[in-house]
Amino acid sequence: MSRSFRSLKGDCPICQGDRKDCRENTATHIIHCRDLNATPMGFRFIGEDAIGFSMWVEDSENSATFQREPRRVERSQLKQTLSIEERDRQFRRICQSSGYLSTRHQQALGKRGLAPEQIEWVHQQGLLWTWAADAQIPGITAELPGVTSCGHLRRYRGIAIAIPDINGRILGAQIKPDNGKYFWVSSEKIGGVGINLPNGEVPIGVYRSKETVQSSEINLAEGFLKPLIAAQRFGLLFIGAAGGQWARSPQLFKQFLDQTAVELNTQVVVLNADAGAVQNRDVLREYRLTWELLQGWGYTVQIRWWGQVTKAACDIDELDSVGFNKAQLISVEAFEAIAAEQENLLIQELKHLLRRLTPKPKPARGFQPTPALQATAIVEYESCDRKQVWQQAVHQGYRYILDQSGTGSGKSYTTGQLSPEEFGVRQLFYLSNDHRNPTTETLQLQNGWIDLEARHGGLVTKTQPDGSERLQRASAGAAYTVAPNCNRNQLINVLRSKNVHGADTAALICGTCPLKESCTHAQGNGYGFLNQRRIALSSPKVRSHPDSLAPAIDYDYTTVLLAWDEPGHNFKVSQKIQVTISDVEALLAHLLKHCPQLLEVLSPLLIALLDLFSGASDRKFGLTHDEVISKFPQLPTLAPMLLEQALQPTLSFLNTTAQYGADLQDLPRNLRKQFLESDYTKAEQAQQQVLKQWFSDFVLILQGKIPGGYLSFHRQSLTMTLPDPRHRSIVAAAKATVFLDATLTPEELAQKLNCSIDQIFVCREQTKVSNNLKLFHITDLGRMGMQRGKQQERRLAALVDHYRSIDPTTKVIDFKKFDADGAHWRDSRGVNTFLQTKTLIIVGAPCPNLTEMLAEYSVSIGDIATEATPEFQAWLYQTIQAELIQEIGRLRSQRRPTEQLQVILITDFPIDLAAEPLKASEVTLEAATRTERLTAAIKQAVEYLQLTDQKPTQDAIAQRVGVSQGYISRQFRKLLQTLLDPIDRTHHEASSEEIAPIEMLIPVADQALADSQTPIQILETLHEVFLSWSEPAKWVEIWRHLPSPTQIKALFALLLVSKPPELDFLRNERMSSG
Repeated sequence: MSRSFRSLKGDCPICQGDRKDCRENTATHIIHCRDLNATPMGFRFIGEDAIGFSMWVEDSENSATFQREPRRVERSQLKQTLSIEERDRQFRRICQSSGYLSTRHQQALGKRGLAPEQIEWVHQQGLLWTWAADAQIPGITAELPGVTSCGHLRRYRGIAIAIPDINGRILGAQIKPDNGKYFWVSSEKIGGVGINLPNGEVPIGVYRSKETVQSSEINLAEGFLKPLIAAQRFGLLFIGAAGGQWARSPQLFKQFLDQTAVELNTQVVVLNADAGAVQNRDVLREYRLTWELLQGWGYTVQIRWWGQVTKAACDIDELDSVGFNKAQLISVEAFEAIAAEQENLLIQELKHLLRRLTPKPKPARGFQPTPALQATAIVEYESCDRKQVWQQAVHQGYRYILDQSGTGSGKSYTTGQLSPEEFGVRQLFYLSNDHRNPTTETLQLQNGWIDLEARHGGLVTKTQPDGSERLQRASAGAAYTVAPNCNRNQLINVLRSKNVHGADTAALICGTCPLKESCTHAQGNGYGFLNQRRIALSSPKVRSHPDSLAPAIDYDYTTVLLAWDEPGHNFKVSQKIQVTISDVEALLAHLLKHCPQLLEVLSPLLIALLDLFSGASDRKFGLTHDEVISKFPQLPTLAPMLLEQALQPTLSFLNTTAQYGADLQDLPRNLRKQFLESDYTKAEQAQQQVLKQWFSDFVLILQGKIPGGYLSFHRQSLTMTLPDPRHRSIVAAAKATVFLDATLTPEELAQKLNCSIDQIFVCREQTKVSNNLKLFHITDLGRMGMQRGKQQERRLAALVDHYRSIDPTTKVIDFKKFDADGAHWRDSRGVNTFLQTKTLIIVGAPCPNLTEMLAEYSVSIGDIATEATPEFQAWLYQTIQAELIQEIGRLRSQRRPTEQLQVILITDFPIDLAAEPLKASEVTLEAATRTERLTAAIKQAVEYLQLTDQKPTQDAIAQRVGVSQGYISRQFRKLLQTLLDPIDRTHHEASSEEIAPIEMLIPVADQALADSQTPIQILETLHEVFLSWSEPAKWVEIWRHLPSPTQIKALFALLLVSKPPELDFLRNERMSSG
């Protein structure tokens, strides 16, 4: 053992030698004990060490206070306990059979003031004896506290102090060890019976003397040995409780009091306060609980006072008869006044509150930064050489080129300047999610780039925050700017939702359309898609959405160069199929009608499916793949082809002339028009007649025949995530592809392409040091996801208002539902809408649904991953951080070297970027939490009290405003408690009629408090604003509208004038973050 520790072996004052591995730090005197159930008196628990030992220090302020208090236990939680009578019998048998008072213990009691005859008497009464460690006494059972399961007395060493009830029956005992503090006689920590009585309460004791004098008072004193000695010394009846905790055993306490009151014919209870109690907040708390009970039961409470202000004075058992006779009986109010006069008591209370309110450091939630691997060499180039580097890579035979140049470095601009001839191809494709709205001038129509438009039901123009306009799809029924280019959009959408293969292909959709000829050669309202596509695909330079590209099998990509913008975001390797209970029921109906034999075979599986939908998941992100799989039985042997044929979708309704023996698409245009049905009608027919295509893939996933195929269940929807080779096959067919993404790693791209990382040519523009962009990270508002509390919203609004007041160009990127200036994902890549912004606030981490991300990752690697998979954790962290980096890059700081720019990231997501950490309250006090405002006020109050010998008093305020001190005390305490109530119990949503006068009052109140300089002036103003001008029901509403600095000023003054007992409510309330 280290020389800084001393082995205690069997002398541990915490476990009383039950363990042999206890030790004491010889430098700090901290005792390390592994007994997790110990409740030693006079010691304070301070935490656990690195190897699991509890650490204890002597509680010098209150040696009789439990730090791990024995609590009342409900009857249902108690082990089998002995009756009071049986407890008494067995404890007395221990005392009589083996109990004696050793000479050493008799001498110790003599030093405490007991005469030999008194010692003999209390021993005969069974109140004191030397504990016989390890003794086995006939008639003593393991149901008695302090007895082992083998019937031996526990190995205690010291004086046993009995705890008798009002009738003299022994309820329990404590040990005063030879070295150390008092502890309970208990077997709880060895699996036996604890100290609690059959009613669940902790024992308290009644002590009498051999010759009790007539008295008109019931005396209380802390502990058990102390009241026992005092009873003998002064001939009075005492009721004792460990740590002064009479209020913890209210049933026993009231029973003892009521019987004693009859016996002594009195209703007066005298508390013999311990020395130093007026300076100890914990002791005072127990006293207050006690006399609140007493006063509620109709007893008069007095305190015996002999000047015991500090611990240096004597306790009641040490007081001689002269001192006892001179002691005064004072009121509770007088005692509280003495406590309040202690110059350090209020400071002590405030400092304690400050420690309690100071948040402990917490590890960041979620995924920790994981260094990205960079397994390939990176070619760096000057910005003017970008095109040449790409050309060289293609000429060297590289088919996959990843350009990682930073956001705003001009990758898209260079792409717009390319020509097919420079790369030896016939055609260039620029692929982007926002292909309709290029913000880079070189990619626009004037430079020869033609947009490959998808089918749509009309486009609308939407003005962006920066004043630019963006074309986007019109919602159903909305007026459009650009007419629809296809009259079968609703039908196509339904077939897509049914997962029908080729749902939007010309072969399936266009053949029976009466507008086919017009659509092929012209365009107008409801047609023109085929014409637009023909024109675009004949152009040498095409802009397109990745999903609008023709499949590799239908188009010659061998002489095509693809420039894929932001592939980390829009290069898909998976597809999702959503299955609802309606889809399962439709499948059942189809099988019942058309394939009853197959239904019989599949019935166990289908029943499990129905059970899945009838159950509920309380997981935030739903059930994962393994959890879903576990709910299904073993599958029968099924022929995939047979299953596909049985579930083949019926599309005959598209060919309305088939019943007449003719194919609609073979008829002349004029005849086809006669059989024309509206898009809506066809869509409704598809909705009713077409069976969703999902079950075959579902069975294959259950059988493990689709690598990485993933099932999840969330919000009554079963999601099937399947591999989607479409994008991968197009890239594989093209001559070369240049991937433009500042945050995509070669490892991630290789995973998407299912290729070796050596096949990827990685390059980037040489990094230029830029000092014009600062990044700040505010973490104390939490994750700031889609679900936010009112206080999070209030604090966020305060931050945004603050930055906008300083910089009018400030813009916010948030989740789409919050309708900010920009949205995650939508505005994080490929847009230049923030070029006039100098302050960009990014709220929340753009983290998609966790289960969806697991499914995406599993499909990409061809194997099932879990949340705990380290590679998944690293990939998910990288994905989220990549989005944040992209959003930070929207300011295009490289292009604005003369401007000072800043990004404010508001989330507790841990970022691996050089950012200055900030607290919201450091930016503006209006964003401070309720706790932070209170903390600031406490700090000011403590500083004020330490610097001045005088503080404002309630009497002084009362005299100045012309009311009583009691009124001020009650009203200011009520005001402080109302304003700091974390639940705002008094608050209700005010009506417009209520708000109007409050809005008029706020500026007046704010100015009045601003003009108040001294604490007295502040308190007078508070009295006027809250107690004179408004009703208590309006206090919270007024308070909510006052600026944070004004609130802190008001709290500072209220704390100064408060008495320590009036701050007790703060100890029992958990301050909110609001």
